[in-house]
Amino acid sequence: MLITADHAADDRHQGSSDRPALCRRQSGAFRATECAVAERFLLEIGFGRGEHLLHLGKTTPSAGVLGLEVHLPGLGAAVADLADGDLENVKVMRGDGRLILEDFLEGTLFDEIHVQFPDPWPKTVDYHRRLVQDSFLDLLEARLRPAGEFHFVTDVENYAAHVHHLVGARSSWKSIEPKERVSTMYERKALEEGREIHEL
Repeated sequence: MLITADHAADDRHQGSSDRPALCRRQSGAFRATECAVAERFLLEIGFGRGEHLLHLGKTTPSAGVLGLEVHLPGLGAAVADLADGDLENVKVMRGDGRLILEDFLEGTLFDEIHVQFPDPWPKTVDYHRRLVQDSFLDLLEARLRPAGEFHFVTDVENYAAHVHHLVGARSSWKSIEPKERVSTMYERKALEEGREIHEL
C-alpha cells in the first residue's frame, strides 16, 4: 500500500479525511495508540529500490513495516515488488524522512529504525545536509519505543565516524550487534568498487 504525504510547506499540518493512512489520523499526525500493528513496528528511511524493506517484511511477518522514500523510481520498484510478494504487513510512504517523522508521526512508535546508505554529501561544505545529525537523533529518540534500535549502514568512512561520534556522545544509547540484512544492489556495487561497508 502506498501512503502519500503532502510535503508542501503550507500544507504539512492539515489533515485530510480522504488520504489513505497506515493508522487512523487525528490532528494531522499518526499516533502510537491509533496504529493497528501486531507485535512490532519497524521503519526504514530511504529504502531505495526496496530490497531491504522487503527483507524486513518477509522475515518479520508479525510486525508492521513502514518504508519512507522520496525518489519515485525506487518507490515504484518497491510497490511493484510488494504487490508481487503479497506482503500485507509492509506499507510505503513518499516524502522526506525527517519531515514525516516530525509532522506525520507522533509518539513512540517504532521498535527498529533502519537507515541504509543515505546520501553521503561528500563535500565538506555539504556535511550539514547529511541526514544523521544531532537533531535527527533527537527525533529518533522521540519516535523509538523503550529499548528501540537504530541501525545505520554506509560505505563512506567519515560518515560512519560522524555517526559513531554522535551516538557515542549519548549516554542512554549503547552499541548492539548488527541485524541480519539482505545485500542490496547499491551495496554490491560499493563492494565491487572496493568500498568498505560500515554498520553501526
